[in-house]
Amino acid sequence: MTEIESARKYVEDVFVDIQQARETYPFIEATLLPTVDPVPIQLKVAAVNKSLLERTHAKCEDFAGPYSRELQIIVPFDYKKTGCKVYGGKWIDTKLVKEEYQHFNGKRKDGCYLFCVGVPESFSQMENVILENIRTAEKMLIAYELYQTGETRSLELNAYSHGTKGIDEYAKDKKRYKGK
Repeated sequence: MTEIESARKYVEDVFVDIQQARETYPFIEATLLPTVDPVPIQLKVAAVNKSLLERTHAKCEDFAGPYSRELQIIVPFDYKKTGCKVYGGKWIDTKLVKEEYQHFNGKRKDGCYLFCVGVPESFSQMENVILENIRTAEKMLIAYELYQTGETRSLELNAYSHGTKGIDEYAKDKKRYKGK
């Protein structure tokens, strides 16, 4: 496959996945820069699922306040193997969150955290990596808000440890759910 064909396939795959993700998360804006050398597609997402929007008759702006659900997502060319880079949660105060509850891989200059949205081995098994990364980030934002506001005493997330330990935990769960 030529570089042009590969880039074209990437764009087609991403937009198919975005279209499917919009069925659950309608507030997704995609940016594809018209450059000679291909660059990853970027997304701006309000991580608010459609069922909540229908129940509350909310608009996108309603989720941009102090506990914003806004995410910035970079979709790498190999996103189906590596996952997306999902940034958000500027408002998270890590001084209020125990270290073992911090599921981030760094922080950008603008204050957004790079969320740890999965174990590398998990992405290749997902039907729609973009949708699942948004879903995971939404759960994380909700859990951090509830924890930080004192509504819960622990971070209620199904999360794996970072590094090799997390890969081992994922492998163990995978065996348990799929059988031997």
